Amino acid sequence: SCGDPKPSGAESEAAPITDRDAVHARVAVLVDLSETWHNEASRARNGRLLTLVNEAVATAAEDVNSNPLAFSYYPISANNYFTDPICSGSYTVSLIPGEEGFFRREDLLEYMNNICVRAALQLPPQQVTPIAAAIISAAGSMQDPPGQPRSRKQLIILSDMKEEGGAQPPHAERDLEGFDIIILFRALPEDQVDPTLLQARLQAWQRALEARGAHVYARPDTGVTSPDLVRTLRAWTSETTRE
Repeated sequence: SCGDPKPSGAESEAAPITDRDAVHARVAVLVDLSETWHNEASRARNGRLLTLVNEAVATAAEDVNSNPLAFSYYPISANNYFTDPICSGSYTVSLIPGEEGFFRREDLLEYMNNICVRAALQLPPQQVTPIAAAIISAAGSMQDPPGQPRSRKQLIILSDMKEEGGAQPPHAERDLEGFDIIILFRALPEDQVDPTLLQARLQAWQRALEARGAHVYARPDTGVTSPDLVRTLRAWTSETTRE
């Protein structure tokens, strides 16, 4: 564990991930804690973006191919290999509630917006934010239990996509075959001076991730809407061939 604070007590037990019914979709949201992305000046903007992502995930999960859903939030921070999630939960569309997870959309969004977003925004900024480690950690947590059908696995990365500390994009650390990766990137001040820096950074990530078998979709976090994100999530989900 990287030692980042997480919801405690009743909050951490509010929505344990359950595989009581085979999970159809697993979604992890990776939140950049770098000082250039995660700072007081950007707090309101980051909160709006996280809420938008939650809305899209909840909406996409109502599709039969995406439900039941298991979701989690992970920090992009120091010592990130196989750390615990900031928060996690499950969502099953059902008229008959079970013992674990969420069964009503409004309850799911209340938890994601009030617990997950708040927990992410309260974490301290980090000087070292290895994005590759966050991807490996999240991917490792999203593997299907033995004997269960293959689920759709989607990572949503909110970041400027700059590895702090000089690390390179991931190579053979983790097989990403079948993973869909949505990058909602934010330009750095130096990118606005020289846009080729951002273009080169994103292209390097796309090549590295696709080489490991992932589908990659990248767009700026400015102007993105919840319906846009829902369409992307559902388009990929509809292509899944369940075993």
